[in-house]
Amino acid sequence: MSESIAFFSDRHSSILGAAGRRAANSVTQVLNLLINALGRDLLLLIGLVSVMVTQDPYMAVFGFLVARPRSWCWHAGKADQGLAHNQFTGTADILETMQESLQASATVKAFKLEQTMARAHRCQHQ
Repeated sequence: MSESIAFFSDRHSSILGAAGRRAANSVTQVLNLLINALGRDLLLLIGLVSVMVTQDPYMAVFGFLVARPRSWCWHAGKADQGLAHNQFTGTADILETMQESLQASATVKAFKLEQTMARAHRCQHQ
């Protein structure tokens, strides 16, 4: 709202859209990094468990019975599904809001309603 109408006139909507998509893709990149780290850690865990079993099988069995890894796997799978769904819907919501904001900003600027919108925004947050 603080930008002039010239700001929107000088820039094509695709540039502003690209900036929004870049911000939304940042979330995807962070999630990919986390998933890769989790995959690496999972392989490390498998290696360590195999060493544990070969070194002391009785202690390994006791550890498996106490730790209950089956429940961990079930919870991890559910969390992955939730993250994927949240990522998809979150990105769609961000792009939708950004597009609506750009269209609304152009309308507000065209009718010179910046001060009216600012007053309405202040009243809304009080």
